[in-house]
Amino acid sequence: AAPAAPKEGVQYQVLPQKQETQAGKAVEVTEFFAYYCPHCNAFEPLLSEWVKKQGSNIVFKRVHVPAGARVVPQQRLFYTLEAMGLLDQYHEKAFAAIHQQRLRFADDEEVIEWAAKSGINRARFADTYRSMGVAGKLRHASAMMEAYKVDHWPFVAIDGRFVTSPSMA
Repeated sequence: AAPAAPKEGVQYQVLPQKQETQAGKAVEVTEFFAYYCPHCNAFEPLLSEWVKKQGSNIVFKRVHVPAGARVVPQQRLFYTLEAMGLLDQYHEKAFAAIHQQRLRFADDEEVIEWAAKSGINRARFADTYRSMGVAGKLRHASAMMEAYKVDHWPFVAIDGRFVTSPSMA
């Protein structure tokens, strides 16, 4: 039997105002997450597998949510890895560092030390981590979170119009 069609208000919600997307003819899918979040950690392998199956039908993006000053080093880690083109290689390792190795990533030095021990050039990482480009990504994440009305995570936006999360499944 075919799965039942998702129900608005149950498995997904429609945003009051459509958000601009950059995906062209493909569907833009944006995950809002945080490295410290155990639910995001559990969701990551399932979402990654789903994204791979979609191929060129979607453009997938991630937004590390701002969640107070204690999370800024984790946000900076994510956007630094993204800026350096190292996200595919280190994204799961960052989750593992927090959830399996119990690192806190509560300050800049701890994050930079982890990156260096993980094989990333310390000076290049530190420069990117402290760059205006990464600072701009943090501001953009706050704006995205507000525009999409994100109040919990993981949270997934589809095509700038629909939002869902594992808690709605």
